[in-house]
Amino acid sequence: MALRSAAAVGRAVEPIPADMDVSPFTVLDVLQITQDLQRLAESGAAITLYPPGQVSYVLGRLGEVDGAAGKIVFDPVGEPIVPTGEQLFVALQGGTKYQFVTAWQPEAPGMSARRMAMPLPQRLVKLQRRRHMRQNAPIGLPFQADFGFAGRAYSLSVVDLSPGGVGLRASPKEAGRLVIGRRLPQVRLWLGDGIAIEVDLEIRSRFLWRTYLLGEQYLIGCSFPALGADDEAVLQAALARLNRSMGAAAE
Repeated sequence: MALRSAAAVGRAVEPIPADMDVSPFTVLDVLQITQDLQRLAESGAAITLYPPGQVSYVLGRLGEVDGAAGKIVFDPVGEPIVPTGEQLFVALQGGTKYQFVTAWQPEAPGMSARRMAMPLPQRLVKLQRRRHMRQNAPIGLPFQADFGFAGRAYSLSVVDLSPGGVGLRASPKEAGRLVIGRRLPQVRLWLGDGIAIEVDLEIRSRFLWRTYLLGEQYLIGCSFPALGADDEAVLQAALARLNRSMGAAAE
């Protein structure tokens, strides 16, 4: 059903700049795309539609996300006239910007849109800005993450650490299944001095870079979905030790 008031939906969200490389933030897994869009629909998040060839936008919400049928339904405010073609959708929730493109075909040219049924997008961009300053893990210290995933054991070096998450280094072979949106349960995170905490990690980004010694490597950016008070205290103590050691090295 068409929504009556734009004010009741929320504010418009600007698209991600066209010249930005969004490949590290792009989700291609159909199940993950479905789950992310379902969360947007269930929360009633404001969705901004940018129709092709127009400077104006249309506000609305996702009224339905059906992964089995491979479709979504966008409920716009009012009954706008939306031209045929690829539609750009943008949303902002919990510090993460979501953006996707899918095609719309009205029943008749020039017909107003009430409920816009469209194919499930094939890709979804999830752009999250870091909320915390990162502290680099010194080379040579035993900062690492040990976990099992998809029938395989992993032991990845920690590149950086913050109160909100951790950056891990992986080879191309190791990074194969470590895609954006995956949750890694029961990760044993070693923080130096034989100290470790067990946490869940959610993969938020992945970058490919080339090093002189190791060749191609991936930086896997992860967040802590839920960090208990005791584990948070241990993490803060580890960050404090890193800060002190970096300060001593600078002197």
